Amino acid sequence: MPPMQSTAYKITTSRNAFGDHLLTTTTHPLPCHFRDMTTTQIGGTNETITTSALVWFSPDSGIIKNDIISVDGVYFKIDSVIKAKRLRDSTVLFLKCGLIKYGKQDI
Repeated sequence: MPPMQSTAYKITTSRNAFGDHLLTTTTHPLPCHFRDMTTTQIGGTNETITTSALVWFSPDSGIIKNDIISVDGVYFKIDSVIKAKRLRDSTVLFLKCGLIKYGKQDI
């Protein structure tokens, strides 16, 4: 995989008694490939899934679904994580993540 050209910051959050995310001052920079785009997919049950952006991370980045990241000052929630592998190989080459815009006021 070529060198990552962007940087995403994994935002450390906690939750209050009501389940709301609270922003902490801790961020973790992660190299990535980032593509700002909007796509809409319609599933087999007519379920609509909208993705605001896509980002690719190395497999050891520690990113999981529902993490909050910041790219160029815009906040996103990781909505999906796909582990990319070669056919008949169990080695994960990279993580492809679908993102949903997540307002800073929601953190």
